[in-house]
Amino acid sequence: MEQPEDYPYNPTKRKRYRSDEADEEFQAGPLTRYQQRPLPNVSRPLNAGAVDTSLAYPIPLNRTAKELVALIFTPEYGDRPHRSDWFTVGLEDQAAFHAVLANAALHLHELRAPRSASSKESELAVFYHHLALTKTRTSLQDFLNSGKGHPTRERERKLLQLIGSVSGMVCWADNSASAEQWQIHREGLLQLIRLRKRGLDGLPNHLRCTVSWVELRGALMRDVKPLFPLPTAWVQQYMSDRRRAMSDSQVFADGMNRVGQVRIAWRNRFPDDQNPQWLELFEDLVLLAPLVDADLASSSAGSGMEHLRDLPVWTNTLIHRALSLERPMATDAEVDDASEFGKAQGSSGQDESVVMAEACRLAMLLFLAPVWRA
Repeated sequence: MEQPEDYPYNPTKRKRYRSDEADEEFQAGPLTRYQQRPLPNVSRPLNAGAVDTSLAYPIPLNRTAKELVALIFTPEYGDRPHRSDWFTVGLEDQAAFHAVLANAALHLHELRAPRSASSKESELAVFYHHLALTKTRTSLQDFLNSGKGHPTRERERKLLQLIGSVSGMVCWADNSASAEQWQIHREGLLQLIRLRKRGLDGLPNHLRCTVSWVELRGALMRDVKPLFPLPTAWVQQYMSDRRRAMSDSQVFADGMNRVGQVRIAWRNRFPDDQNPQWLELFEDLVLLAPLVDADLASSSAGSGMEHLRDLPVWTNTLIHRALSLERPMATDAEVDDASEFGKAQGSSGQDESVVMAEACRLAMLLFLAPVWRA
């Protein structure tokens, strides 16, 4: 079992910037034009004091960068889940922070042109993404050239920064709906993690959760199996939430009654398949789903699903497990990568129980997605 530990990152090794500092590098090009455009209609101004001036930022912030940081901390921001994790990752390296700003710029573009049929990659977002790519390439070359002669602690620091930067690019590819780029960046992230002797073990918790979150969101959109196992922190929270759900005897009894009815119907229909994997997930889903209602009831008036965006971590674990289930029947997402398999395993040749199990797995993902991506 992986054991997260404190990250040996020393912020004094690189110049840090206050939020009121900026330099000329980030004033030119598309930034100037975007500063002259009207802000989107959101519930509060993007520059309404949401930039924490006490933080040490890895790059100087000009007006546009401040507005993007402010946008990140508004209720309208779409990547709010695990924000404390991935924003902390961004603060630890220039390339990673540029990736954070690139993703924020993509969301800003969505706010300004929600019905636009044009590419989701806005000029501003591409500008920051290019900076992130350039700095990541430089950092990677520096890391590869450093060799074993450099202190182990320093090489580890650089490698963790690279993992954080590429995590931001995996998120970018998902936000920009680029399946090809998502595959490329996810593979790059995997290769970087393999460079660590301990792999995922011992990653600082905020980075470990970021790695799994950026992969999971893209894996869900494409219905592919995750490469990275569940973080220990997610599993622990999942078990805690499950115990909380079971502590309500009435909710537990009602849930088990529903599951029991489905189990009996399944066994009567498919006597040779008594314990399907999807039914184990369904049992947990029935137990945990009422927690959303309970948390909504305890939230402040009018906050609604907004209050829950950081709460249902258990959905991460359920979605990961559902995506990881064996799927004898090729799905649309897999046929392109395994066309021969797709030809050989047409749905007409599938056992009825296999087809039904796949339908139930997809139904659970469709049920969870609105809560998870709220």
